[in-house]
Amino acid sequence: MPARKNHPDAPLVEEIIDRLTPFAPVSSRFMFGGWGLFVEGLMFGLVDDGSVFLRADEVNRPTFEAAGQRQWVYEMRGKPTTLPYFSLPEDDFDDPEALRAWFEGAREAAIRNAKPKRSRVKKQT
Repeated sequence: MPARKNHPDAPLVEEIIDRLTPFAPVSSRFMFGGWGLFVEGLMFGLVDDGSVFLRADEVNRPTFEAAGQRQWVYEMRGKPTTLPYFSLPEDDFDDPEALRAWFEGAREAAIRNAKPKRSRVKKQT
């Protein structure tokens, strides 16, 4: 169950986690007024304003664009800002095979674009 149960997107967050958990352990974190969706410590999606958005990159972005999906846009300092997340096709939300394909593509995009973790070990001089 996501934190902030009274938030309008809480039921959608819970539902998408329930639908994706058979494929991998998915978690959510409340951030910036919406939720980030995580698998294996990587953010692969987000829920905002009643919609699910999934991570895209140069490999899977054409699939989102061919399906006519919209890119996530938010306002930062009064200007529209886009991030590499595209909406999940509504018809595929209820289709487990299609949902898994979108999820796997987003997870792979998150893995491909993960920044290396910094080592906390101090170098000896």
